[in-house]
Amino acid sequence: MDDELLAYIVDKAVIFGRFKLPTGEISPNPFHVDMRTVTFNARMNRIISRRLLEATSDLSFDAAGGMELGAVPVACGLMAEAATDGRFIDAFAVRKKRKETGTRKIVEGPDLAGKSILIVEDTCNSGRSALAAVEAVNAMGARVVGVATVVARGGFAEFRHLGLPYRFLYSEIDISEAIAQLT
Repeated sequence: MDDELLAYIVDKAVIFGRFKLPTGEISPNPFHVDMRTVTFNARMNRIISRRLLEATSDLSFDAAGGMELGAVPVACGLMAEAATDGRFIDAFAVRKKRKETGTRKIVEGPDLAGKSILIVEDTCNSGRSALAAVEAVNAMGARVVGVATVVARGGFAEFRHLGLPYRFLYSEIDISEAIAQLT
């Protein structure tokens, strides 16, 4: 396989079986994609970051982030990779539940008020996590300009309904075809 990132995803992140999704539903797919094994790998994170920056090059954004935990390495990778080109974007994380101590923040990172935001994820199954992140940053006075993920399994209609561009590196079909090539 010529695509190093896709080969790594299939080798390290694809797990066969039925899994419970964050929505509580059981996935209808015969496999799960555990992207944390990919996004926390330094080499793969760099490849992901470069490709996502290319895929979103037509969007102007000041910060990238999304729901913990999946968005954190993606957002931090984008922040670091963009800086190598002299472009400084901030990263942030949206908590699944408001912190009950200290600042009690739902969004961690720099102040996002008035900023243009790219919502990121490692894998988008239904779009619900990204939509929760959109809601959280909009409440802070930020403006979401798009959504980007490494693997897109869903969310297409939801983002289109909001008028948000949706960029991804691989679709579920891409992953399925790569699995078939290797078996």
